[in-house]
Parts: sequence; C-alpha cells; structure tokens
Amino acid sequence: MPSPVPGVTGFGRRRDLRPATGPAAAGVVDWRNVVIVDQDGGGDFTTIQAAINSITTASVLEVFTVFVMGGNYIEATLTMKSYVMVRGITGGGDTDGVRVTLTNSSSGAVVEANDSGFQDITLAGAGTGSDWTLDVATSRLRFHMHHVRVSGRVRLGAGTYTSCHFSGTVNLNGASNLFLPSLTNCTIVVGSGQSLSSGAADYGHITGGMVHGVGNISDANISLGVNIVCTGVDFVADRDGLSTRDWVFTAQGIFSGCTFSVYDEPTTTQTVITSLQGTFTGCSFNGIQVSANSQSGPLSFSGCQWDMFHLGNDGACLSIVGGTFPIEVSGCILRAASPTKLVITTSTTNVLLELNGNTYRGTISSTIQNLRLRGTDVRSEYYPVNTSLGTGVALAVGQHPTMELNVATETAFITARLNPPANVAQIIDARLIVSGEFDKAEDSFTDTNGTALAAHTADTGEAWALVTGTATISSNVATGSVGGIHTFSVGADSGFLQAKLVHDGTVNVNLGLIFRYVDASNYWRVEIKERTTSANIDLQLIKRVATVETLVATTHVATTSFTGIIGVSFFGDDIKVFCDTGLEELGLCIETTDTFNNTATIIGLLFGGGGITFDDLAFWRGDKTLDLTVDTETGQESSPLDEITDSLTLANQAVAHRVFTYLDVKDAFMNVKQGSILGVRVTLDALGTVNTALHVHGLLIRTLPTSVASRPTQTASIGTEGQQVTYR
Repeated sequence: MPSPVPGVTGFGRRRDLRPATGPAAAGVVDWRNVVIVDQDGGGDFTTIQAAINSITTASVLEVFTVFVMGGNYIEATLTMKSYVMVRGITGGGDTDGVRVTLTNSSSGAVVEANDSGFQDITLAGAGTGSDWTLDVATSRLRFHMHHVRVSGRVRLGAGTYTSCHFSGTVNLNGASNLFLPSLTNCTIVVGSGQSLSSGAADYGHITGGMVHGVGNISDANISLGVNIVCTGVDFVADRDGLSTRDWVFTAQGIFSGCTFSVYDEPTTTQTVITSLQGTFTGCSFNGIQVSANSQSGPLSFSGCQWDMFHLGNDGACLSIVGGTFPIEVSGCILRAASPTKLVITTSTTNVLLELNGNTYRGTISSTIQNLRLRGTDVRSEYYPVNTSLGTGVALAVGQHPTMELNVATETAFITARLNPPANVAQIIDARLIVSGEFDKAEDSFTDTNGTALAAHTADTGEAWALVTGTATISSNVATGSVGGIHTFSVGADSGFLQAKLVHDGTVNVNLGLIFRYVDASNYWRVEIKERTTSANIDLQLIKRVATVETLVATTHVATTSFTGIIGVSFFGDDIKVFCDTGLEELGLCIETTDTFNNTATIIGLLFGGGGITFDDLAFWRGDKTLDLTVDTETGQESSPLDEITDSLTLANQAVAHRVFTYLDVKDAFMNVKQGSILGVRVTLDALGTVNTALHVHGLLIRTLPTSVASRPTQTASIGTEGQQVTYR
C-alpha cells in the first residue's frame, strides 16, 4: 500500500517485508519496533488493543510505536504499556483521520501507563455522566499526548499535552507542583453541561491555546483553583447574541498575558468573570466584567486592560462585590463603553481597594466611597468619582518630595505644565493638596503597678478623668473594667487619635477609642470587638446617640486575638479609621461623613476588662486657623512666563493631621491658556495655634476642553469628558 510518510515508499504486511532468509524485499522499509494497525487487513493487526498486547519487550532502550491507519476503530478500552506510543497516520488535533471510539462505560476507558502516549489521533468517549474517557493518575510519569483530539470527559492528574483539542469536560487535578498536567497550545471547548475545572488544592499549567465556551453555555462552568497557572491563554465566551447564555467562570490562580473576550454580546447583560483570589498580570478583558470577591485571598491586577467600548455594553469593567482580603489594581487601563459609563462599581462596604497609577475612561460609582480606599490614585483623587465639580479622565502624574513649611513667610514652589496641552476652555477645579503636623499629647502609661488611671499623669502632662467603672496601670499598659470610660484632659472637635490595642479574644468583649464625646450617652467610638458566635475580631465604628448605638461600619481584622495600632481622624464631617490589621500595611479601613457631635471636643477610652489593654496613646489636635497666600504665574513657551499673574489669600483654613486636605485655589488660575506653564508659590502667613508644620504635597487641576460647551458644573449624567492633571 502507498505510504503517506515522507521518505517511505510503501507499507506491507510485516510477514511480507522480510523473507525467511536474506535481505528485505526491494522498495519497502522494515521499521524496527513498529506495529501497524489497519482495520482493512493491511497491517499486523486490525485492532489497536491487539497490537499493544503483542508488544512484550518494550523498554527504555526498545521503544515501540503502534502506527494506526485511517478509519474509525471501535475499542472497548485501550490499556497502554510503558514505552509504547500509539500514533495515527493522519489526523488528530484538527481532523478525525484516525478515530478511536471507546465504548467502555466505566471510568478510565483509556488506561494509561508511565512513559506512554498518543499522537495524531482522535479519542472519543462518553461526554456526559460521571465516567471519564481519559483519567490520568496524579502519580503518572512521562505520559504525553501530541496533536490529539479528545471528545469526552477527561481528568488530567499529570502528563504533558501539546497542540491537543479537548471537547467536553476537562478536570485538572495535579497533586503538587512536581506532579501536574501541563497543557501547551491546546484548545479546550466547553459546551452545555460541561466544565473546565480544578479543585482548591489541585495543580496545573495551561500555556497558550484557547478555552472556548460555545453553544448554549448557560450551564457551562469554568472554575480554576488557586494553584492553576495560565500563561497566554485566550478565554472566549460565544454567547451567540442571547442574554440568557453566559459562562459561569470562577477564576483564581495566576493569569499572565491572557485574554478574556466575548462574541455576540447582547445589549443588556454583560459577560462576567468572578475572581475570588489570585494574580492577573498583563491580561486583556474585552467586553468582560470582573466581579471581584476576595473572600479566599488577595486579588491583584497589574498592567491589565479592560475594553468595554469595542466589545461589550454598559457593564462596568470592575465590580467589587465582597471580600476580606485586599484588592489591588495597578498600572491598568479601564475603558467604559462611553465617558458617561461606570468603570468601577461596588455593592459592598469595607473591602480594601488599592488603586495605583491607572488610566480611566468613564466614571467611578460614588458608592466606592464605602470601601477602604488606598493607593496613589486615591490619595491624589486621580480616580474619576462623580462630583458636582466634574470628574477627571486623562491623568499625568509626577513625583515630588513633600515640602514642609514651619514658620511664617516660608514658601513652597510648584512648577508644571498642562500636559498634554489641552484646549482649555476653563479650569473647573483647582486644589492645593496639603496636610498638617500638629502638637502631640501622648501617654505611654508608664507608672507604678496598680496606679489608678485617674491619678496618673500623661507623658505630656495631661490628666485622666473617671466617668464610669475603674481603670489602672499594670506593666505600663492601661486596663479597666468592662464598659468603663475615662476621658482625657486635652481634646478638640477635629484631630487624629491613635493607640496600641490588645484584645485577647474574649467573646463579645470590646475596647475602643472615644471621640466627639458629650456624655456617656452621646459620643463616637472606634473599637476592636470579638464576635459572639465565632473566633473573629472586627474593627467597628460606632455612633452612640441617646444610649442607642448604631454600627456605622465594620471590617474583619483578626481571628483569635488582636495586637495592633488603630487610629481615627475626625475633621469637620469627615471621619476616617486607620488600622494595622496584620493583613496589610497601616492604612485607611473605614471612611464616612456625619454631622453628629461634630463640635464636641472630648476624647477618651472605653475599657473591656482583663486581657484587654491600651498603650502608646497619641493625640494631635486639628487646626482651623491656618493662613496662607497662593501666588500664580502662567504663560506659554512663546510668551513671558508671567504673562498672567494672580494671587489668592486663604485665611482660617482647616487642615487635618497627616490626612490630605484639598484647599480650593481655583480663583488663582483665571484665564489660563492652552499649553500654559504654571508657576505656583505657596507662602505660609500664619501656622495656627497647634500646628508644628504644614506639608505641601501638590496641585490638583481639572480642566474642561473647548470641544465641550462650558457649563457651571459637570454632573454624572453629563459625563466625564475632561482632563485631570496632578502635579506633585
């Protein structure tokens, strides 16, 4: 018979290739260690299993190949042998030139062996039920498949798979990072009732290739665990234009350079990936929303891109729906379907979200303020939160050391250019970013054991007053009876209060910092509390009005015990709670605004009994008497840099301790032209009664381009076409 193999002139039955004595017949090749299967009778055997069974001398030095001619072979099972490779003469990953239909209904229709494998062949088995067409053991060594098409249910515990095509359920269940399945440039098609999955402790690598959700995929499931590594994989959902068809995709693990796309997305609902933990680096989400719920571990997106404009609809790029671990988005591009649509939204509270150096096209829901926000974007208000003054879109970020002013007449300078040069119709907002450093009252609770707190004097000379209960000094920490309250003789309606707290995990017991206190029935409190029903410790913000306590916000910070620093900044109507949780660096955990008791000046401590202690208390009063002058000079490269000059005097400004304050300096930037170079001089006129320094961090400017008609305010319904530039 003719040979399709290059360099081989023909095939013949093995008994015809060599006579009993003498050389082989001319014109045909005698292949060593080759067994030929041809269901038409032109080979050594008509079934693959018979060919495998005939091999008894295979070893590491005698590797056999079973060559299978074209056709559909009906086999009950295929039981492999070590050092035997089954190879189709044509077909496999792309076609059905050689097809093996496996009829065994029990799991493992293919029984693999160490040092065995398949190439250029199709394996077809049951696609439903609980049986596996191919069930590779987690301890299997050097099992491999190349250019193989598998139709049916597959469980891969080990082995290497190159340029293969899987149609049906695929389960990756490697036992460790040494024994795992490795798929390279494979295609995995997941249809109705099928899945690509792994367990929470299972391992696997997928490099290149595509995962394709097709047909009626409303009940298709993709669930990848934390130990699955995907590199350069294309994940595609083909919804065929129907809103009722969507994959159920839960993504954990590590994803690098992957793309997530949707075909035929409907106009109303978005395709979603739910991510519980893991790392996404350099990934593209084309019309795909990520639903972030960091309930299992930290979740990080770095250098990723969302595009809801070309593929997608009105869905947000990122939806924060819950979680107890941090979510970080750094160096990413988030593009909504239009400038008026949301790029980030949330339906939960108190999740830690860190935003660093991202670019946004669209708006961010105002509900994001309910999260614990951190990062460079947040600190300088880079992210486009809807406000009556407009929202930012294009960002230019520079770094500059903080400038500190300590005495009157000291100056700080900021120079910058509106970059990129904008067709500036008007500046809609300009903010000088500052923070304060204030006189500190502190108490390390250093005193003789047994000293009553009311008889103790703080390190800086302040006294404590008993309100209820008892409190004493013991081993240079303060401890007191459950529910006891002591107040500090220094206070203010604005300031920053912090202390080191220790909670031993006693159930349903709390201790906390009191601020804006009027009496024992009316005050604010930030506390550490053990839950009643489980070994979990929460950080809580409590408002007590006429003895009725309202839980304003809460976040989980520890399990069986807590030792750390908590702090609270209260300034005007703004309240921010900071905490060293052990899960993250010291940072913002809770933020809210409330007018209750915003003129009350007393601070204090709420005690929780034995094993619950305070140490290293510090309090910085806020200030509302800061005076400064802002002088500006602006001009273009072709004109004097002082073409336009202006000056603005700010008196009795309110500044918080070590928390950014944004002073309105818009009136110092009148008639700024396109591409102007800005020179800003900030002069300290009066520092205030309790300040020790003023920190100048930078300048935040929002502009409106001439392509949009001027308007007094820019609201969410109008959109966010504008530019925001921050100079530091």
